[in-house]
Amino acid sequence: MTYRGPQTARIAPQFSQVFDYAGETGTWRQYISAATASASGVWAGVGTTLYYREQVVTGLWATPNAKEMQTPGGLVMAGDAAISTLHSLGPQDEMVWRGVTYRVEGESLPVHLGGRVWYRTVLRRGDAG
Repeated sequence: MTYRGPQTARIAPQFSQVFDYAGETGTWRQYISAATASASGVWAGVGTTLYYREQVVTGLWATPNAKEMQTPGGLVMAGDAAISTLHSLGPQDEMVWRGVTYRVEGESLPVHLGGRVWYRTVLRRGDAG
């Protein structure tokens, strides 16, 4: 039997089931604009204010470097994380997952699978420096 390429009709339902049953929800904070203070406001300590639009999304989380840190509540991911979503996250966006804010590090990488597109994005924990 000759190889005829990937079977999109078989891969597409598997793709959907992975997101439906293995994904976890998080809050995507999509950057939309910023406002700066006037000159007198800057002297008073008021700087740029960023504005976000929030949306709950489902994604598959991973730790590319498998770094963890011990906290009183147990082990948590430290530093870099990666998320695969159906949405392309921008470089100034943030993800809030389990009460922790992660900032997006660069552009999302599109991945084509089963006739659909998902996006792989590297995140940096907000308090990890």
